[in-house]
Amino acid sequence: QTRTPSQRHQPAPHPAPGAPRHPTAGTVGRQRGSRAASGMATRVEAPSASLWMTKEQVAWSLFDAGCWGYASVTISTIVPLVFQQDTPKPDQPYSTAVWANTVAAGTVIAGLLCPFIGALVDAYSVRKATVFVSALAMVVLLTVFATLDPSNWVLLVVVAAVAVLFYSVMQAVYNSLLMHVVDASEEELITVSGVQCAIGNLGAMILMWMLGLGDVKHAKHAVPQSLVLSSFTWSAVWFAALSVPFYLMYHEEKDEDPSDA
Repeated sequence: QTRTPSQRHQPAPHPAPGAPRHPTAGTVGRQRGSRAASGMATRVEAPSASLWMTKEQVAWSLFDAGCWGYASVTISTIVPLVFQQDTPKPDQPYSTAVWANTVAAGTVIAGLLCPFIGALVDAYSVRKATVFVSALAMVVLLTVFATLDPSNWVLLVVVAAVAVLFYSVMQAVYNSLLMHVVDASEEELITVSGVQCAIGNLGAMILMWMLGLGDVKHAKHAVPQSLVLSSFTWSAVWFAALSVPFYLMYHEEKDEDPSDA
C-alpha cells in the first residue's frame, strides 16, 4: 500500500505495554561496538605463555636433566643388569620377575607414604629440603648396591627396593614444585612442564652417550665391576652438578605456622 503525504509525516505509534521493542539501528550499532571492544579487551588482557622461562624454571628443569640422567644410568640400565648377573643360577629364570617386584614394592610403599609426607612438607615448607634429602639417600643406597657382595642376594633386593622408594618420594615432591615455579596462566604451566620433560630426556640421552652405555643391555658378557663403579660415580657427579642451579635459585616461600592454623 502507498501512504499519503500526511501519513508519511505521522509519528510511529508507541508499542503497547509489554510488547517487545525492536532495537533501533543506533542501539544495534552500540551493542556491536560494545561487544567488539569487550572482545578486544579480553584478547589483549589474556595472559599468554612465553617461550622464555624464568631462571627459576630453567634451574628446576636442569634438576630433572640431572635426576633423569642418573636414574636412566643406574635404575633403568646398570642395576637391572647387575641384579640379573648376581642372581643365583637356580633363580636366573626368575631374575626379571624378582627385579620387577622389587621396583613395584618400593614404588607402592612410596605411594602409601607420599600423602603423609606431602602433608608434612606442605605444612612446614620443606619441599626443597625433602627433594635433596631423598635424592642423597637414593644415591647413597645405589652406591652401596654397586659395592655389595653378589653372594648377598637378599640384601641386594632390600637395598634396591629402598633406593626406589626414595627415588619415588623425590619425584613426587619435585613434580609438585611445578605449581610453585609457575604462577601465571595454565598455558604457561603446560609450556614449562613440556620444556622440563624435553630437557630431562635430553640430559639422560647425553649422559648415556658420554658413558658409552648405548649397547650395554645387549652385551653378551657380564658388566665389568669397573664399568659399574665408573658409571655410578660419573652419574652422581652429573646429578650433583645439575642440581646446583636449582638449589641456589629456587627460594621456597614459607607458609603460615601450622600451630597457628
